Amino acid sequence: MQEEAENPHSELIHVEPKRQLHNNSYVVQKYLKYPALWKGHKFDFRIYVLITSVVDPMAIFLYHDGLVRLASQEYKCSNNLNDVYTHLTNYSLNKKNLQFDGANMKLKVSDVLKGEIS
Repeated sequence: MQEEAENPHSELIHVEPKRQLHNNSYVVQKYLKYPALWKGHKFDFRIYVLITSVVDPMAIFLYHDGLVRLASQEYKCSNNLNDVYTHLTNYSLNKKNLQFDGANMKLKVSDVLKGEIS
């Protein structure tokens, strides 16, 4: 039987729960040590969906495009989770970074999937 190759994306950095929310709930996250990157940056996809019915027949509409948000600093594998410009894609936070480039930090999903962004 052949052994499976080790997946570098499966290694996790454990983060202890630090922030208590209302009603005794907590924020607990595990970060991938080797996340998927776009041009060296962490990213998220914002896809727009409208659900008009959840009963039979279910009706879901998907907008033809979406938004890709990038962290404003390139990702370097480290345990420094306090470097918000590397780990977070929040626009209102990243625009405070001196290296922020608004034209290249918010992209259209369709352009990214076509590979048209350099």
